[in-house]
Amino acid sequence: MQKHESQISGHDKIASPVEERHIDYILEEEFSLNPHFLRFFLQQARLTAIDEGRIVGFADESDCFTVRSATTGKGETDVLVKYGAQNGGLPIAILIEDKIRAGFQPDQAERYRNRGQEGKGKDWSDYWTCLVSHSKYFVDRGDFDAVVTLQALQEYFAKETDERSLFRARILKQTILKYEATGIQNIDPGMTHFRAMYAAECAKSLKPGQWECDKARDAWWDDNWFSFRDAAWPQGVKVVHQARTGFMKLVLPIRENKSLQGVVEECAAWDWDPNGSAPSIAVVPFGQTKSAFVISVPKITDFSIAAQPPLFEEFFAALEFLASFYRRCSALLPEALRISSTHEDLSLEGDSRMRALRAMLLGFMRSTVTCLGTEMPYPLPDLRRLTAATPEEERYFASLGLMGGFLLELQQDERKNPYILSKYWSRQWGAHFVSHKITVSEVLELEGEDEV
Repeated sequence: MQKHESQISGHDKIASPVEERHIDYILEEEFSLNPHFLRFFLQQARLTAIDEGRIVGFADESDCFTVRSATTGKGETDVLVKYGAQNGGLPIAILIEDKIRAGFQPDQAERYRNRGQEGKGKDWSDYWTCLVSHSKYFVDRGDFDAVVTLQALQEYFAKETDERSLFRARILKQTILKYEATGIQNIDPGMTHFRAMYAAECAKSLKPGQWECDKARDAWWDDNWFSFRDAAWPQGVKVVHQARTGFMKLVLPIRENKSLQGVVEECAAWDWDPNGSAPSIAVVPFGQTKSAFVISVPKITDFSIAAQPPLFEEFFAALEFLASFYRRCSALLPEALRISSTHEDLSLEGDSRMRALRAMLLGFMRSTVTCLGTEMPYPLPDLRRLTAATPEEERYFASLGLMGGFLLELQQDERKNPYILSKYWSRQWGAHFVSHKITVSEVLELEGEDEV
């Protein structure tokens, strides 16, 4: 055995190139000739299934029929597996899509479902779709019913001792390394441009040194998830923005949905949101072993280069909301997921009321510049620097494109509640200031105007 491992290691340097069709061949033969492989495949699929009930069981492990490159009027399926036919009845079908490094095509998972529906009642009684890919594809699985990773397949074959299985383990290992060495092959200009724009907005708007964000990089067509991590958070905790589907998720490295729902219910009363307008929080699974607190944000449906930029301020306000929620509920979580008091941001901006106030300010600024047909100021205001002690020129934020801007000052009322006094002027208004008081719950226009 040791000799064989040494041979594999030496051969890796001159190994044949691997393509998706090699994975197709492996799956075709294993499903057709190895009755235990179907059981393994179903077990792996259930671990990742969106709806475990769709991963239908079977009666006869040996009754398995497999076809590569199965083509119908609705397109091609990389590997079609039919199993579980009983007493002359129709079998169950698995429609498998293989990925090594090619990006997804538009609506690819939906087209697999369409092919499944086309054959239902004629060629099979029911079906489910499955993605076979590197584990890093998992978060971008689209709407495939389940995922079986190349890593799981490689481990399956590597634990065997026969020459054929070890050869297959080596092929799969090469496949994994190929993805890790080259990444996505099909680069989409629109999504690549969008990710660069998103990274630039993060650099302008988020507090330096606090947030770790995705950098600009080449991207495939549906590479629309963006991750954020506060430097003070425990390992494994992050926020994921699923742009196309319109979700912002605070991901925790535990799978305890029921207990986390209790956390949501206990932390539901927000003292800084008297109008009850805070986003609704739900708890959902995330992958195989994680859970997430999730809120809804505006969906992005057009990622082309010519598309209008989205309202990034709304995404950053949602990010701050989830970060504030995590701070509030930290003490209710398992000890390993609690934020250490030594890392807590004790600045004004770290207070939950200040986060809510900043979200209100950004919303007010956005609505104002939209009415004027101009752009948001950059960089966006840091509330800690808006006190009267800061010179006015550092509290003035010009609105790009037109002559005018916002003069901001952070103040407190008699109850020590923070608010922002905003004076906006534009030549469209005859060079007059228009004043507003912005609190965590409302925006009030103040009477009287001052000449510039």
